[in-house]
Amino acid sequence: MIGVVCDEIQRIYYEVEPDLPGRKYPTPTITTPIGYAAENPRFMKWIFTNDDTVEERAAEMTQAVVDIGIPYMRKHASLDAVRTTLSGINMIPHARVARERLAVTILVQDGRDAARAHIEAELAKIAGKDDPSTRVDRDFANKFLAYIDRIAP
Repeated sequence: MIGVVCDEIQRIYYEVEPDLPGRKYPTPTITTPIGYAAENPRFMKWIFTNDDTVEERAAEMTQAVVDIGIPYMRKHASLDAVRTTLSGINMIPHARVARERLAVTILVQDGRDAARAHIEAELAKIAGKDDPSTRVDRDFANKFLAYIDRIAP
């Protein structure tokens, strides 16, 4: 896995969701399996066994970080790039987490009014639904809107 941490997004995200376990660790705002960040996306794996190939596998993995990971991190180091990634189809972070972090990114980039409008539009998409997934989405939305109200000038 390779990723990019945006400290401000993560700080706000964990202020909105203080009970999540990741708040004690630097968790990436966006992340992807390293092979899928390659110019020709593919699954990559390194199998470490208790034999004389450990150093070779470690060198291969390190080279992948240099060749693929570092360019990925540089390409995604701006808030615009993070926002674009979070706005896309995301499996990692989970689509729900991507939507939540997107709301925070909008808050950071465009301010409270834009973030509120975004969350209200997201809530409109799930209006009338009452399943476990939409309840989690509504719970985050309510916490996020409360956070926006708390930080109001």
